[in-house]
Amino acid sequence: MSPGFRILRAGMTEEVILEKLHEVVKNLGIICRRCDGEFEGGFFRKQNQWFLMLNPGISAAREIELLCQALSNFDLSDCFLLPVLRKRIEVRKSGSGQTQAATW
Repeated sequence: MSPGFRILRAGMTEEVILEKLHEVVKNLGIICRRCDGEFEGGFFRKQNQWFLMLNPGISAAREIELLCQALSNFDLSDCFLLPVLRKRIEVRKSGSGQTQAATW
């Protein structure tokens, strides 16, 4: 296990969860980039392409939350997701966790 990653369930570390979430992001055609700046992350669309920008300095737990927020904007019914991930994303869809994506 990599340093800095917590075990969330038996065999499920933050590292594994991040890997699975990034697979879904990639499969949906979302371009994910890391860049330094005074922000944690952002999700936006430019010329019909979705982008997710992440600050490399954020914690793994925060990155998981940002990925779940971004994914909550998509129909994931045809995507395979581990139940724990689907539940976390669905929580974002139903209520105050839902995000509004910026369109540039």
